[in-house]
Amino acid sequence: MSSSFVYMNAVLWPSRSLSPTGFRWLMGLIGAWSLAFGIMFCIVGAYPVAGFFGGEILILYLCFRRVFLSRKGRTHVRVTSRAVEIDFVDHAERIRTKRIPGPLRDVEIIDAGRAGVLRIRGPAAEAAIGECLTDSERRDLARRLRIALTEATRQVSY
Repeated sequence: MSSSFVYMNAVLWPSRSLSPTGFRWLMGLIGAWSLAFGIMFCIVGAYPVAGFFGGEILILYLCFRRVFLSRKGRTHVRVTSRAVEIDFVDHAERIRTKRIPGPLRDVEIIDAGRAGVLRIRGPAAEAAIGECLTDSERRDLARRLRIALTEATRQVSY
């Protein structure tokens, strides 16, 4: 059996509750609402108030845009017989790689409320993954990682 055999290959993506089409619809509805109220304030003579409605839409758009950019990142996890390799890819497609070598690897769930993570430990390094997952997804990933690590340490050389 080859030492580069992959026992697990997973990509962790953050969930997105609003699609780009839904975002356009939401911004369109908020824009229409703002326009209607802006016209109403202009009719009664409160011209400066209309500009504030447009400012709120700009701030809301910028906040949503930032959330969308942060959701483009992903984590790629590979378990081989030699190491656990983790690639952290950010929204600009920059890759930061973490390699946890050694046969003594362990998976531990660290529950910090909503921001729980999985910690993978080796004799010389450790990494935290899964902050974008729900609790049940994190438990399932931990179970699958433990199975893959067990299989990887059972490697038989011929």
